[in-house]
Amino acid sequence: MSKKESTKTKGEDKIPYRKRNMASIGAAYFTNNADTQALPTYLNSIGREFAVARTSLGFVNTVSALVQTAALPIWGYLSDRFSRKKTLVAGILIWSIATLLISFSGSFEELLYFRIIVGIGLAAIFPTSFSIIVDIYKPEVRGRMFGIFALMGMLGIVITVPVLGMLDAPSLTFGIESNLTQLLILQYVPGFLDWLKSLLLWDYVLKQTVYLGAWRNGFRLLGIVCLIIAAMVALLLKEPVRGASEKELMDVITKENVEKYKIDRKAAAEVLRIPTMWVIIAQGLTGYFPWVVYQVWLIYWLESVRYLAPEQATMVFAMIVLGSAAGNVLGGFLGDKAESRFPNKGRIIVAQISVIVGVPMSWILLFLVQDFLAFMIFALVTAVLISWAGSGAVNPIVASVNKPEVRSTAWSLEQIFEQGFGALAAVLVGFFADNIINGGTAGFVMGWVSPYIGFWLIAGTPVVWLVIWMTFAGQALSYSMMLFVTIPWTLCFLFWFFAYKYYPKDRQKIIDLLVERRKELAKK
Repeated sequence: MSKKESTKTKGEDKIPYRKRNMASIGAAYFTNNADTQALPTYLNSIGREFAVARTSLGFVNTVSALVQTAALPIWGYLSDRFSRKKTLVAGILIWSIATLLISFSGSFEELLYFRIIVGIGLAAIFPTSFSIIVDIYKPEVRGRMFGIFALMGMLGIVITVPVLGMLDAPSLTFGIESNLTQLLILQYVPGFLDWLKSLLLWDYVLKQTVYLGAWRNGFRLLGIVCLIIAAMVALLLKEPVRGASEKELMDVITKENVEKYKIDRKAAAEVLRIPTMWVIIAQGLTGYFPWVVYQVWLIYWLESVRYLAPEQATMVFAMIVLGSAAGNVLGGFLGDKAESRFPNKGRIIVAQISVIVGVPMSWILLFLVQDFLAFMIFALVTAVLISWAGSGAVNPIVASVNKPEVRSTAWSLEQIFEQGFGALAAVLVGFFADNIINGGTAGFVMGWVSPYIGFWLIAGTPVVWLVIWMTFAGQALSYSMMLFVTIPWTLCFLFWFFAYKYYPKDRQKIIDLLVERRKELAKK
């Protein structure tokens, strides 16, 4: 066989190996996102069974997210130091077993402890997968592959959340009590309000008896599926050689000689000395903030401001998730194309366009579009346009300015800043809406009216009063959301300008380093 034929055969052999790896880590990310959304899906049912307030339920989410963020650099170091395959499998097993244990929780405290363990395990997916994708795909196509990876993860939300919802206690009223504009009309139908009050009482009784604990089935199903995915990853994932996809190393680097370039304890300090990484951290601190605002508050806003029924609000949210998934794929493609034409600034331009367009689009979404169908379409388009930065710029740039053996650690450090600061978004938006805007009177409505609409109706409160209260609180929430979208994304757009100065220099340093390594390895 000729040398040319041999090279071709090797290249062909890599195709199923890449697809197999992407399928494995994609399936892991799918279940990771599904597990992340499981607790928010069942908050009402869990609160009802354990008799805990919304503050305690929110505390579980916050603590789990903070623990997950804190665990990122640990998993990042383990991924750089040891087998990424074994590291990922260990993480999946941790969150799978802990998810199963949640279904057997005998108290709210037990659920909290198990959810913290889930958070520790969930943190493993990102550092390991990031490094694997970088090592199986060349720089020219990494953006679109990060986009496809993000798509797989978001499908975990879109597909799993409805299934988890069907396993929970059903609603006899189908959420009709939440659609206040519809109630304004139906209240004049003779006997309607009496019928609704009776139905609400039966709904409450059944959820406290027959359907008590139905939410546990969702965690059991999810835990079993995650264990299956752990086995899949263990069987199918192939550990790639670090740096194997870099054109400077691809025909000289091997599993044996790569051991020469191991991560050391100074890796974190080394990463933080790279100017481009501080640009990425700064844009992450501000750019991720509005995403948390939408994730936490959008469905509530749709129900309390636009008076959509829960199923309609969920439908809009699903459209946004799908739009974001498509936007990640499109952003990765655009980032790769832009870099091929403008190597030192193409990805930066793509990120800036995507970030700044989010400000006017959000303003139109929150204040102008009224028709439901038009709102869904505009929300989908908005999600597509504002989702380019991660796959098209941030992930490929982090890979380009760091050595192959520290990339998991580098990505984890960036995420610690981004997610840690982003966790404040939900609290700040709620605080401003409750206590600052409209003089703080909206806080009473958000805390004591919105969650208990059914009880207010049973007590005989006129529907028009409820509409006025909810409208007042909704205006405060709209302004608060817009405030914490506009300022962070504007700052994010401005921070990206520093990348024009530092990214070309830091990128070239890594290219030069890889060239030197090639010379060292070629001599041997």
